[in-house]
Formats: sequence, C-alpha cells, structure tokens
Amino acid sequence: MTGEAIDIGPTDAADWFGQHGSDYGLFRAYTNEMWHFELLTTPGGDCPTPQPDATG
Repeated sequence: MTGEAIDIGPTDAADWFGQHGSDYGLFRAYTNEMWHFELLTTPGGDCPTPQPDATG
C-alpha cells in the first residue's frame, strides 16, 4: 500500500468524484466500491479499467 487512495462519502460526493476525479488523477478502482478512489495516473490522464473488486 502506498497511501494513495481515498474513500468519499456521501453518495453525492462520490458521484462528483466519479465525474471529475480524473482531473486530479483519481479513479474508481473497483466497480463494487463506488466510494473508493485511487491515484492511478497523473491529473487529466487516462483511467485504467476498474477491477470488479479488491481481489483482482
């Protein structure tokens, strides 16, 4: 773990991050965790394909 993740709530905030997180390099890492975002690229970079869950 590198400490480059954040859990966002409530739902409205998680929705906002889903739409704008890429501006900061943050993406929803797992499709089953709408609140969990990770720093997966540089700001404005391409989003990697999310994993179904944390087990990979």
